[in-house]
Amino acid sequence: MGGMRDRGPRVTAAAFAVACSGIGDAHASPWGRAPKEELTIYRFDYYRSSGQKRAFEQIVLEIYLEKGLIEKWSLSGKLAQSWQVTEFQQIRDDRFGVVDADVGLQRQLTNSDYGATAIRVGYAFDTGTQSLALGNDGSGRDSAIDLAFLWGHGREREFMSLRTGYRASLGDDADFLNTDLSLGYHADESATFLIDVYSSIAVKNARNKGVDYDLVTVAPAVLLHLSDRRKLQIG
Repeated sequence: MGGMRDRGPRVTAAAFAVACSGIGDAHASPWGRAPKEELTIYRFDYYRSSGQKRAFEQIVLEIYLEKGLIEKWSLSGKLAQSWQVTEFQQIRDDRFGVVDADVGLQRQLTNSDYGATAIRVGYAFDTGTQSLALGNDGSGRDSAIDLAFLWGHGREREFMSLRTGYRASLGDDADFLNTDLSLGYHADESATFLIDVYSSIAVKNARNKGVDYDLVTVAPAVLLHLSDRRKLQIG
C-alpha cells in the first residue's frame, strides 16, 4: 500500500511517482566490495495499476554494477530503461526512455560478521521518456547529487537494511529526503520473505514544472531462489 500528496503539475498520478522514485531497484549494500571484486545485477520489473478509467503499466530493464577499488572504497552505477503505457478512456500513450541513471562512490565505515555501515555520494543523470506516437518529451528527473547513509544487520535467517539520503536537485525539481527500510527472513534455501518500506519526501518546493511529490509505500514480497544466479521476486 502507499500514499502520495500531489504537489506539482508534472506529477499527476501516484503511478508516475512510483515510476521515477526507484522503488524496488537495486542499490548499494552497506557491505562494500573488496578491491577488484565485482558485482553485476540484471533486473526485469513489471508494474501495473488501474482505477477510475485510468490505467498505468510499466516494464523496466535495469543493470546495476559494483566494483571494489581499494580497501573500503567501491564504485557503483545503475542504468534503467522503461516502457510505459498510460490509458485514459479511449486514449493510449506509449512512452520509452531512461528512468534512472546514476554513478556513485562508497566508503565503508564499519564491517563485521553481523553488521555494516557506509556512506555513498552519487550523481544522478537527467532522465525522461518520449511518446512513441506524439514524439514529445514526457516527465523526467533533473540531474542531482545524492548523499546517503547505509546500515545493515543480518544473522543466519533474519536481516535488516536501512538506506537514508538527501537528493539535492541541480535543476527545477524539488530536493528529496529518501528512506528505504528492508526487512527479510530466509525461510529456507528456496524462498525469502521481504517487507520494504520506502518514503520520498520533498523538502524544498520545485521551480517551474519540476517534479514535486511526497510518497510512502509498504511492499511485502516473496523472493524465490531459482538458482545461484537467478531469483524471482513477487510482491
